Amino acid sequence: MEKEKNYAEKNDELKEAILKICKERLTNKQKKILLYISQLEENLVITSLVERLSKEMNCSQSALWNNLNQLKRIGIIVSEKGKSVVLSSIGEHIAHDLTSEKEVKNDKNNK
Repeated sequence: MEKEKNYAEKNDELKEAILKICKERLTNKQKKILLYISQLEENLVITSLVERLSKEMNCSQSALWNNLNQLKRIGIIVSEKGKSVVLSSIGEHIAHDLTSEKEVKNDKNNK
């Protein structure tokens, strides 16, 4: 039982470390992309997502492709040909933390 608890604690520590690294090292654009994907109410394949993000973020499609491919390579988003883009479980955690931080910042600015 002690081993299982120790393993769970180490697993939590590892998850926290990954979240901190990602939040620290992701660019603002990548963070905005993650938040956008997390708030999507419809399923979009990656090509449609790039087109929409290009308009929403006033950003070139090539820059978005580069950012999305990097997020995919590091396992934060999942995208397969013909299937909608989704966040991985770690991507969901990062987006949740980013949303919480954004809400806290907005709260402080409104006081």
